[in-house]
Amino acid sequence: MPDSAGSIPFYYDRRGNRLEGWAATTPPQGGHLLWLRGPGEVAAQVCAAGPAYRQWQLPADPGGWTHVLHSPEPAVSSVVRPLLDLLRNVVTLPAPAAVDVALAVDWYKRPLDGVDPYSWPNSQAGELISAGKYRYRDAPEPQATAGRTLAGLICQVIGAHPVLGRAELVLDVPGHDTERVSFGSRLAATVAVGRGLAMVRTRARSAYRPESKNLDRAGRPQALTGQFLVPPEVQGRQVIIVDDVIRSGDSMSAVAQAAREAGAAAVSGICGARTMKG
Repeated sequence: MPDSAGSIPFYYDRRGNRLEGWAATTPPQGGHLLWLRGPGEVAAQVCAAGPAYRQWQLPADPGGWTHVLHSPEPAVSSVVRPLLDLLRNVVTLPAPAAVDVALAVDWYKRPLDGVDPYSWPNSQAGELISAGKYRYRDAPEPQATAGRTLAGLICQVIGAHPVLGRAELVLDVPGHDTERVSFGSRLAATVAVGRGLAMVRTRARSAYRPESKNLDRAGRPQALTGQFLVPPEVQGRQVIIVDDVIRSGDSMSAVAQAAREAGAAAVSGICGARTMKG
């Protein structure tokens, strides 16, 4: 077992987590052991990127490590190593229903000890969303600049992730008012261009619906059930849903369910930022 991962136990946050650390050791049986300190979603992504990995029994005193995986390969591969480094910097989200893997570039805010949460500064991703979605809502040029910058960050994450990088098509999450193309939909289109992928527009059954953030937590899934239609072009394809911000994940889940019903073979999701509240 490698040196202790820390004296403070790993705290699983249902809103999202980063990979806090990893290490590799060589067991007597051969191959290598990959030690992780992070959520189960990270371990699942590693296994998806490196199919040779299998769960290994943690020792009675794991020293702060949360998962250990065994691979017959002699060392961490050139595919898995960049993924591990990536997952230390982005936020791995508990995947919404019908989504295989979900990530956020960052949290919306940067928590500061001793500071009122309402005064926490925005992260880079949060600031870009705030600018594009609210501050420059009626100013096309600065709004587009914020959107392109955020799309660039998202494209970097997709390109570095061996699972998200397999996506063949991009889906958007329609805004609450279909008369106006939302910042999130524009962002999805820009990511599609940046990745050289086709954009498939998700259609909303209702011309207008209440904004998800204005619905109570219990009522969101019901309000979004059956709201979206995904064209048949996704049949048998791997798709990625792109949105600006995720709060509960219910909107992404509803689009993912529509994609599954249309025959999508795999569905992943990515957003610019995860809100501090669920």
